[in-house]
Amino acid sequence: PNFMHIPLAYQGYCSWNVVCNSGLVIPGDPSLGLVHFRGKNYAFASSKAMDSFYETPLLFLQSVEKLAMQKTSLVYLLNIQHCFPQVGDLLTFHEGRWGPDFSENPQKVS
Repeated sequence: PNFMHIPLAYQGYCSWNVVCNSGLVIPGDPSLGLVHFRGKNYAFASSKAMDSFYETPLLFLQSVEKLAMQKTSLVYLLNIQHCFPQVGDLLTFHEGRWGPDFSENPQKVS
């Protein structure tokens, strides 16, 4: 398929690198393949990254959001504003008064 016309989650950046390398933003390589999860397509910079995401996708999705709350520049860079419906949500999180519940255990997708 023509990867240039497939919308990619996180603007095509590799979520594995964002999570495992403290916010490092590296473009994914769609020619390695994509992982389709919950209606979105995810690209990765390596096969290792893709395999790790495939094993525990919810863990990576939650970890990206959690990291974006600490490094707010990631919110717009990764185009995940929808995860933070009110700008004040991030501000109050930094003040320690609010935070989403990340206690849900990720489950393997088969």
